[in-house]
Amino acid sequence: MISPSLTIFSNFFIDNEERLQRMKDSFHSFKDIKPKEWVINIRGSLKYDAGNFLKSEMNDNLNLSYLEGRSGWMQDSIKISRQISSDYVFFWIEDHIMIASPDELKKCIFEMKEFNIDQLWYSFLINEIKQNFNLVESYKVGKYITAVKLDSKNC
Repeated sequence: MISPSLTIFSNFFIDNEERLQRMKDSFHSFKDIKPKEWVINIRGSLKYDAGNFLKSEMNDNLNLSYLEGRSGWMQDSIKISRQISSDYVFFWIEDHIMIASPDELKKCIFEMKEFNIDQLWYSFLINEIKQNFNLVESYKVGKYITAVKLDSKNC
């Protein structure tokens, strides 16, 4: 099987030094995934500082913008998402740190492709959330992921 391609997508708001530092720490936690492309929009008073950091850390596969349209965050996200040309999209939340290794995430994505899975929920997997998913019968079980069908009945 051909390895699935991945885009890192984000539309953050960086308006203070703490948010900027959290974004940097988050970036360093998963940058070695080496996606096909990065599609990033940055808003806020420190958007150029954040953008300069990302440009200094990446190669040519960074599609960086600084849109802050009157229609809002969602419309800007829709606009920049048109640049995506990969099999999967990782929605980067700037203050989340990846605790698994980049290799483990790559293996999860490979199993997603193998099982024809369209979403991987990677955040807020605290016990009470995981217990809710335990109520739904597993659709596929791999070495790295367990898939459930989120249809109207299961929701």
